[in-house]
Amino acid sequence: GLASDGTNIWVANRNSNNVTKLSAKGATLGTFAVGKRPMGLGFAANSIFVACNRSNSVTRLSTAGAVLGTYAVGKGPFGVAVQGTSVWVTNFWDKTVTKLRASDGLNLGTFAVGNGAAGVAFDGTNMWIVNHGDDNLMKVSPSSGAVVATYLTGNGPFAVVVGGGQVWVSNFASSSVSKTASN
Repeated sequence: GLASDGTNIWVANRNSNNVTKLSAKGATLGTFAVGKRPMGLGFAANSIFVACNRSNSVTRLSTAGAVLGTYAVGKGPFGVAVQGTSVWVTNFWDKTVTKLRASDGLNLGTFAVGNGAAGVAFDGTNMWIVNHGDDNLMKVSPSSGAVVATYLTGNGPFAVVVGGGQVWVSNFASSSVSKTASN
């Protein structure tokens, strides 16, 4: 996973159980320990949130790299997306997504989604979650956590991004990209 804090780039080092902070020019500014198998990253509340897949937790780091908190989530946290003052984390093995309050990591709810919840994105109105095991994309209400709509994707979707009024999904198993209108 990758994230920007507005100035620097943060990289999840999945097999080293740490994250690296890089300058915009690519210089290494530091490497910081987190939980086991860091995957998704997000920036909110002047902090980096790291989904630690094998620790079933999210580690919150200051932009200086200090650990500010560790928050329990579901099994196999994978993707991270920021929605205003909330951080959303997909839980691959639990078929859920967890919503945390960015300011203190308080769990605001865990909601059912699909099998192999992986990538997650926010389009300014809705959360979008891809389910690797179900080959689909779900549109989720950020206020209630309810699934609003479900769309088929290619095989084995992993990542999702929104832009230009579209939701784009990378499909790992079918080596393809799917596109859905975000409205």
